[in-house]
Amino acid sequence: MIHQAFAGALFEPRRQIARSVKEQPLASVLGAYLLAGISWVLSDFLIHTKLQAPISLALDTLVYLVLLTTTFGLGMMLLHFFAELLGGESDLNALFWGITQSATPLVLLVPLALASQWLGTMSGTVYLPGKLAIFLWVLACQVVAVSEACGLSVARSTYVFFLAYGAGLIGFLTLATLTPLAMLAKISLLAP
Repeated sequence: MIHQAFAGALFEPRRQIARSVKEQPLASVLGAYLLAGISWVLSDFLIHTKLQAPISLALDTLVYLVLLTTTFGLGMMLLHFFAELLGGESDLNALFWGITQSATPLVLLVPLALASQWLGTMSGTVYLPGKLAIFLWVLACQVVAVSEACGLSVARSTYVFFLAYGAGLIGFLTLATLTPLAMLAKISLLAP
């Protein structure tokens, strides 16, 4: 069953999202999601030859999975908001399945890292463009997920996607700037 989730999310994302909404294969979709997060970290460890630190690999994997889940969770809320704002009929169930499965192309990072290791110190010349292409593939899968879940055209879904993640980035940058300033203001109030 997990092979269907992989193949469908990689090569037929629209059909896989529709299949997942009907069947709701939670184990296979979450298995693919977890494997995608592990692949992200493991590929970086392979490229930088840092496999001697298994505890660091486990902790980094946990941190990346938390970041990936948080980003997708916040992104899903913003995607739902902007899709509804632009006249889409947002189905949160379909959006969940689509956004979760959009991470599946990340599993290709480990084969990419293994294939580019033969270049030695020049492995980044193959790995970095390949990694960028895989991340663009993930973004395209997210646009397809928004299109399928919200009943919007691909062009409108792309607009919703960039609105949602742009708003998230602006919110993050605002909090990252204002939080230290607020702390400095509180500390200055305590100073004699």
